[in-house]
Amino acid sequence: MQLLEQRNPSKKVIKVIGVIITMIPIIVWSLAAVPIGALIGLLAITVLFFWFMLKSSMKVWLGEDELVLQMAPFPKQYVPFKSIMSIHEHMTYPWAIGKRGWGYKKSPGVTIYFTGSGPGVVIELKSKKAIWLSTAKGDLLSRLVR
Repeated sequence: MQLLEQRNPSKKVIKVIGVIITMIPIIVWSLAAVPIGALIGLLAITVLFFWFMLKSSMKVWLGEDELVLQMAPFPKQYVPFKSIMSIHEHMTYPWAIGKRGWGYKKSPGVTIYFTGSGPGVVIELKSKKAIWLSTAKGDLLSRLVR
């Protein structure tokens, strides 16, 4: 299996968000009578969020007969080539051009792997479901899978 692409969130953005999120409980605690247990709980949630963002990565592997997608730390999704009806390039997030962010969403008809604005692909499956994938290698992916 060949790793085709890996994307990670910006470390600088993670640090800035981490500092801001860490400061909020401390400021609230200093301004209001918040129990120390609540402050510790909020800081624990902050640490978990920070860890989650540091461990996040979007990986695309190309196997002999399947495409493997993973938005770590979530489980891998295996997509056999024979289940793919079509792959076409689509600029940026399919329903909101210019949208920013980082995420994974699984809905009844679509699975979204979103790593920010930019190029991407829509993978239509024979099961009438779809996968929306942010990738800079959409043209290569569509050629290799066909």
